[in-house]
Amino acid sequence: MAKTTSKLPKSICVMIGDVSQDFSAELMKGILDAANREGVQITYLMGMPRHAEPIEQASTGNIVYHHNSVYDYANLYGADAYILSCGSLAGYENENKFLEFLKNFATRPYVILQDTIDVSIPGKSCITIDNYNSYCQCIEHLIVVHGYRKIAFLAGMEGHPDATERLRAYNDTMGKYDLPVAETMIAYGDFSEFSDDQAAQLIDSNLGLEAIACCNDEMAKGCYRECAKRGLKVGKDLAITGFDNFSTSRSLMPPLTTISQNTYRMGELAIEQAIALIDGVQVDPIKLKTKFHIRRSCGCYPDTVRRLFLDDESKVTDVETAIGNIAIDLVNAYSMSERERSKVLVGELTNHIIALLSSGSTQTGEKFRLIEWLQSFVEEYASSVFLLAKRFNDYMIQIPEEILDIPSMRNLYMMICFIQGFLYSYKANLTEKNLDDFRSQSWFIPELIRDLVNGDFEDENVFLNVVNRLHSIDLNSIYICLLPEPRPLSMSGSQNMPSKVLLAAYHSNKVARAFSLPHMPLINTEQTLKSLPDLQSSTHLMSFSIFSGDVQYGILMCEVDTSKCALLHVIGLQLGILTNSLDLRRKERIIGSELENIRERNEILNFLYEYDPLCNILNRRGFIERAIRLNRDNIGQPAICVFMDLDHLKEINDTFGHSEGDAAIIAVSDLLKKTVRSGDLIARIGGDEFVGMFIMDTPRFDSIFKARLKQAFDEYNNTSGHPYYVEAAIGITCFTCDHRLEIGKIVNDADQYLYEDKKHKRASASRHQAL
Repeated sequence: MAKTTSKLPKSICVMIGDVSQDFSAELMKGILDAANREGVQITYLMGMPRHAEPIEQASTGNIVYHHNSVYDYANLYGADAYILSCGSLAGYENENKFLEFLKNFATRPYVILQDTIDVSIPGKSCITIDNYNSYCQCIEHLIVVHGYRKIAFLAGMEGHPDATERLRAYNDTMGKYDLPVAETMIAYGDFSEFSDDQAAQLIDSNLGLEAIACCNDEMAKGCYRECAKRGLKVGKDLAITGFDNFSTSRSLMPPLTTISQNTYRMGELAIEQAIALIDGVQVDPIKLKTKFHIRRSCGCYPDTVRRLFLDDESKVTDVETAIGNIAIDLVNAYSMSERERSKVLVGELTNHIIALLSSGSTQTGEKFRLIEWLQSFVEEYASSVFLLAKRFNDYMIQIPEEILDIPSMRNLYMMICFIQGFLYSYKANLTEKNLDDFRSQSWFIPELIRDLVNGDFEDENVFLNVVNRLHSIDLNSIYICLLPEPRPLSMSGSQNMPSKVLLAAYHSNKVARAFSLPHMPLINTEQTLKSLPDLQSSTHLMSFSIFSGDVQYGILMCEVDTSKCALLHVIGLQLGILTNSLDLRRKERIIGSELENIRERNEILNFLYEYDPLCNILNRRGFIERAIRLNRDNIGQPAICVFMDLDHLKEINDTFGHSEGDAAIIAVSDLLKKTVRSGDLIARIGGDEFVGMFIMDTPRFDSIFKARLKQAFDEYNNTSGHPYYVEAAIGITCFTCDHRLEIGKIVNDADQYLYEDKKHKRASASRHQAL
């Protein structure tokens, strides 16, 4: 496999986890921008996204490991240095496990983010933030300024370095003022916004609770939702604070009191330190400063708008001064990663406002020209303009009334109102478009492998079709690498790091190519992933694990596009299913050639073709064959056919992710298994459709079964802990087994009764909306 260039640039491998949260996304931007400036090639190893959790918590470790198995391939990237974002990695919260994992990179330079290490070892460094002092300041503000005495703490995951430091600051500050901290006053989340249950636990377990200090802004969202559900006003009935100061804190109502950390700068510094370590220059560890931002969620009412329109003596400024103040305020509202871009777009907007006001173009007839300009403006800057609309909304609510008596200021106010309305209208249209795009992507996922499952490992066209289809949804520089042999689940460690993979297919800007199994190019620690064919030295890659069930098959890589991370995680799972299917077919042929008894061969084939791999029950084909046999063996016996349809699967997929949609489908299957008798037939015959056929052995068995199933759903929803309900519409038809019976007609009859039952389903699967 020939290298693209004779001299490759420095390469850095970045291990990162969930990018659905602002922290990871901001960090990636800082790393990427610095890498482009320095001419460094980046490869992101994308670990487990938050909420990729199974129904049974006992198997969470397996799910975490499979997503994080992408880290096991780190030695094959040939990186000159590594950056490990401890704050976003899942599965290594235990310090011993993480230190054991670090031994894999003992001979390579690396930079650790958000955790301290022994930096006396050459080639190692770390970057942290001042978690302790800033969080002490936040808790002290709640105690001293507001006089709160009962303050709860919503922590992140136990053992997480950031959560540990912030918890220490909370305990120390409460102790400083002799305020007791009961065990019920601390709850642990996972840094995600789905912290509603933890917030409810804190409120219910602490009578007279006055404040909840959250470990980050994401978890504050869940607290806001819980307060809204209970009719509590944030900042008045219950104070809430956060940590991060990303877009969440600025968009919540009321705005969130929080602590800012410069995550973008952390990413830049990580690249700078990694480059220095590669060059043999030892660097000192860095601790970044943080800043406490007081907003309305803690009960304060800071002036964030009046100062824009009034001078130090509370006199109204002139229009140009006010617009200049507005420009500075708007730029500061953006995160560091968008700061330079925000200066340009804010400058264009405010200059245009000044020009319009100067020319007196605020009359109704001139608004059409303003609309034309705004249309081109939003098309150029897209989603970056939404923050302007939110801030303009604050201006409209908080603007001092006295300035509206001045004609020029009143014209400015009216223009702000008009622009804000246009921006929100544009956002609504763009949201609808994004929803359409999401629908298209949702259909793309099952169609990705639909026509390929009958392929063959020996046929390179299978994976060639895959990379071509992935390119059709605007993915670039796509590479699929497979293990020579699938690897079963095992504990992560150096002994588990693969020594080689095979390049199955790729799609570059120049060519799309695939290889049959015997001719797949070998990639190992000598001929590394840096030397992939047609990979440009300026191209940065993201890597995702390919796995199915308890088996991992390899990695999927493509050019960095953070907007498609969630989709690519799902694609990785789909490729695992495809590879598993191909592997099963390969093994099937081997088994078939070795088995002399045709009956045994047919049993193996029937199992592969007649069972649904997600739910481990019969599929449509398996059900029809067995239903015909059941009818034939029970002529004259009364029986029932049950048709079920999972309620609100699309909503669950759209709101909580496709992994949760799969979890809901599996839950329905498991409840059916527990409800039916050993000889009954159940099957999954479509995406969210299930069917069963049972011989009646007691009168009114149909009513008894339906009640039993409804009870099973209720018991499950009472204990599942999911933010949504798992329920199904049920249609039942009774019949008598007969040799003239058409199974398809019986199923259709049950389906018709199902539609009647659907009329009584909940309006939404979401527990929050349902409540």
